[in-house]
Amino acid sequence: MKDILTEALIEMHFHSALIDYFTTRHGMRQLKLIKPSQYKEAWVGFDQAWVSTTISTSELYNNIRNAIGHNERKVNKLYIGYFLQFKCVDLLNRRSKYTPTTYQLPYYRSELDLNPNKHTGLSQHETLSILSNIENSSVYYACGMLFDILDIYSKPDMEKLRLISVKEAPSTILRNERHFITFQQPDLEPHWCSDPVEGKAYSFENWASGNLEDSPRLLKPGEVIAYLETMKYTLSNASKEGKAKLLEEEKKRRELLEQQRRQKHNINIKHINDDPYSYGLVSDSLPPLHIEYKQPQKEINPIPGSFNLIEFSVE
Repeated sequence: MKDILTEALIEMHFHSALIDYFTTRHGMRQLKLIKPSQYKEAWVGFDQAWVSTTISTSELYNNIRNAIGHNERKVNKLYIGYFLQFKCVDLLNRRSKYTPTTYQLPYYRSELDLNPNKHTGLSQHETLSILSNIENSSVYYACGMLFDILDIYSKPDMEKLRLISVKEAPSTILRNERHFITFQQPDLEPHWCSDPVEGKAYSFENWASGNLEDSPRLLKPGEVIAYLETMKYTLSNASKEGKAKLLEEEKKRRELLEQQRRQKHNINIKHINDDPYSYGLVSDSLPPLHIEYKQPQKEINPIPGSFNLIEFSVE
């Protein structure tokens, strides 16, 4: 029986290399990763997203979900978004009615999900198509050219991750039908089928080079200014609230430590033999500490309230 190679395994295989790329190009933590649960994925369509935003990923997820549900063209606080839906690709050695007539055997294909979700009423492809029309979003099917379960143990080769823009999908792809992305060879251009329409696919390496029209872009100057202004306002408010909270927490922590210290040692300060210049630190758990001091002589211009330590002993 053939081993099962799933979309989750494809995503896991390339994940570390994707982190390396996005943190190198955009800087550590400039892009946030959104990884929705299986249930939440139904509402937004993607497996993972790399986004530039000034709000939390949970807030942005809700904004994206609402925008898709209302077929809106803009998501608040989304400055850049790369959305990936990973796809398994099958190697086929037999013809079928879905095989492009110009293809030779063997060939490769990945089936699109066109069945409406019972909660959203939209198929995965429809959801991704709406998302692809939202401002500042780039949405791709990420086809992993892995065909053996043992491939997942090898070092990720980003030439084997082929990206196809969802925005280029023909409008003739309808729900409850069977349609595919097909490849004659893994490194050749794909076709949208069943009515073959040639598309474009890039290896991740090529796409990430920055030399293509569809390559990931950096923030424009105006977007950087808007981003920084929002961050400044957010951090300023967070700083004021956070500072007050931290001070209150530190005060409580110090009070608790002092209370615990006193309870632990039961320390008292007492005069020894009624001598006003002789003190003892008396504790249940510490050895007695005897301290004596004398007032400085007037001729050396003493500082009021100061003393010289003349004896320090632990009995």
